[in-house]
Amino acid sequence: MATKTNTPNAEGYTPRPLARFRNPALAASFAARTIKASRLFMGDIDEDGENGEYWVVTMAEGERLLAAGYEELR
Repeated sequence: MATKTNTPNAEGYTPRPLARFRNPALAASFAARTIKASRLFMGDIDEDGENGEYWVVTMAEGERLLAAGYEELR
């Protein structure tokens, strides 16, 4: 899993995921094992436009991501 610093999107919002994954199955597995409720979102796309990230976020962060236009995956 490649990590990078969070950068603001076009609206100036900086997402804060609990974890980032390249594999959706691993992201779903992690989300199922979190102590508190979490949500799974499609994150940013790589520079080449092919590989996306899957983010596991808190419930509150999920609401912010929905408002910013990110896609929830469940």
